[in-house]
Amino acid sequence: MAASEAISEKAGHETVGLRQVMINNIQQFCDECDRFIQWQYREIIRGDPSLEQQDSHRRELKWALRTAKLLECVAADPDSSSSSAVSLLRAKIWQLERSWKMLYDPMPEEEAGLILNEVFPDEPRA
Repeated sequence: MAASEAISEKAGHETVGLRQVMINNIQQFCDECDRFIQWQYREIIRGDPSLEQQDSHRRELKWALRTAKLLECVAADPDSSSSSAVSLLRAKIWQLERSWKMLYDPMPEEEAGLILNEVFPDEPRA
């Protein structure tokens, strides 16, 4: 008997729980994202991170973004997850993307100055 036949014979009952496993994994991933974002705020944004911490943060943030987007693809399939899991993942992706833009893709000073002048035309600039 081929391995695929053995898997398909056993698949009936045991795969029923796979959807719940995915939902649980998404929840666990989102909880880890929350801890990461709290650590990021405390150590990277408000703290005085070493170059090693900054490099580690950059790698972890990239990994978190890639994983969140991959999980979103799975969760967004109508047959694979729940709408609340998809919404939660999309919120985490939004938070992680904002972190990336703020820390590693900031707005150039010139562009920021133009926006400030447009929004607050009568305010003096430092």
